[in-house]
Amino acid sequence: MCGIGFKIANLGAGLHLLVVPIENFSKIMKLLWAEYFIFDTGTTVARASALLFYQRLFGEVQSRFTYAIWVAHILNICWMIGMHFAVGFQCSPVEKLWKPLIPGHCTSTRTLFIASGTPSVIINVFILSLPLPLLWRLKMKLVRKLLIIGVFLCGYMVVVVSIGRLVSIVKVGPNLEKDFTWEFVEPVQWLLSEIAISVFSVCLPSIFVFGRHAYHEGIRALLVNTHAKKSQFPLADSDLSGTYFSRYTKGEENELDRKPLPPPPKEAFTADSRATAYRESPRLPLPTANFSRPPSMGIVVRSDITIS
Repeated sequence: MCGIGFKIANLGAGLHLLVVPIENFSKIMKLLWAEYFIFDTGTTVARASALLFYQRLFGEVQSRFTYAIWVAHILNICWMIGMHFAVGFQCSPVEKLWKPLIPGHCTSTRTLFIASGTPSVIINVFILSLPLPLLWRLKMKLVRKLLIIGVFLCGYMVVVVSIGRLVSIVKVGPNLEKDFTWEFVEPVQWLLSEIAISVFSVCLPSIFVFGRHAYHEGIRALLVNTHAKKSQFPLADSDLSGTYFSRYTKGEENELDRKPLPPPPKEAFTADSRATAYRESPRLPLPTANFSRPPSMGIVVRSDITIS
């Protein structure tokens, strides 16, 4: 959208309509027409991303919150569909938008901007207000809770920009239709800012976590995973498995053959304890011929050690 904005500026945006060539005016209107579709789609996707983020965080906490998210999704999609139809059929015939001299009629651009901005502000406020009650009920320190709520409240920047766009349209008034290339610059600047801030606001919680991780772990930790994956069974990976636990092998007669259990080290006992005897457990028969599955026989003591 910024690239389209730069192109529109080169074609004569910010100049009075009387000094803009008709071919440039046609190109400006075509680019604006395409920009409206991009803006509506991008805003809808940003809102949907925020709602999916809420669903992942709080969706399993309360069913009513899930219903509210679905209501917000429906409002968001309906807004996009309505605006696509309004922009697509602003003029009849459609080409009258960039060919003003041909017969036909067009809806006022000012009316279109107001019809887009007013429900957009309402939907943004509704979406941004959804997680606040749940965030306030989190059981954590007050300072941390306020910081988290503050991150979510930063999303209200997009509401401020939406209101600014509406104010600029109202301030321009009927002059927007009389000298379009001169008067539409400020509303379009607000429009370009709104989509950028929408995306930034949605990404803000992730950016906060990203920055905290970079602060504690360093920039390199963001690019390469330097932490080795630890086993879920530490005893199996340690040297203790070969010292204190005997190994089972499959015998020729479908029995468990065991290697001798080595004596435990003296450091394993306290000064008041002394190992007097240790013996091997009896051999255990395999329940089935399939040795890949361990015998289901409850708790089995592999070795008996008598301590006195």
